[in-house]
Amino acid sequence: MPEQTAIIKARYAPVYWEPMPFVGERFISIVVVQPINADSIIEPTARVVLSLDRLKVMFGRSAKHIFGIMNETADLLAHMLASGANLETLEMPFSGFNLGETRLARGRTVEQMLDGAVRSISSLGAADALYQPTSISLRRQNQATAIFLQRVRKRFADGDRDLKDRFRRQLYTREAKLVITLDYSHERWLVQMASLPHIRQQATLLRREAESKLFGLQAVKREFEGNAEPILLVNAGVLDHPADNEANNLAQETQEHYRNCASLVGARLIEARTTSEGVRALESLR
Repeated sequence: MPEQTAIIKARYAPVYWEPMPFVGERFISIVVVQPINADSIIEPTARVVLSLDRLKVMFGRSAKHIFGIMNETADLLAHMLASGANLETLEMPFSGFNLGETRLARGRTVEQMLDGAVRSISSLGAADALYQPTSISLRRQNQATAIFLQRVRKRFADGDRDLKDRFRRQLYTREAKLVITLDYSHERWLVQMASLPHIRQQATLLRREAESKLFGLQAVKREFEGNAEPILLVNAGVLDHPADNEANNLAQETQEHYRNCASLVGARLIEARTTSEGVRALESLR
């Protein structure tokens, strides 16, 4: 019998937008998604579910401004989730947005799971008709980091529960009043993981992901009062097999950007071009 693909599960909630207060008319503008457990390949995310074309029909020349606000709201919500915020208690960064009821989505692929989530909260059709294409293609790219983390954790822990528990640990910072999720933490070692882009369209989101994680490292380092060793472990497999010179240059430029950002927050950058190199990097932290 063929091997069955595992069911992917996540919690999600719609974010409603009310353009005119007290009128009572509102639209589902964003869907926020949070994995059920740390083993999930799903990363916390928030996606705009109204395309720019649909907004132009609804609001004319104001559409671009509205679309920009929605995307900025989605980015901020995704950052809150990645920093450890709970889905049910997300605070909206701008007025006019309200969080809906939390629900459960499932599917055999990430796309299937998200499509089901959107269908269940909207009468407008499938995810392909709702998501703005450029936005969704960019937002999916941090799955590279999630998959890299999952593979490193599986190889590193090798069934050992104590070793597995070192991954995706949450720490509360009293000074910043944030819950920071660390990809790996043990004793003084604080590790966040990031990825280099294969194509230019990936670069913005992956840089934002790395910068957000470095911000978390900086906050936790302050909490440890200098007794922590923050590390950015970079999934750099693209450097072994770049599609062309442009892809190689892009990856090199991004890595240099990560290195500069890491230096600013007092973190060390470690490059791993394979899962095995990632495992060895963690094993070397003694």
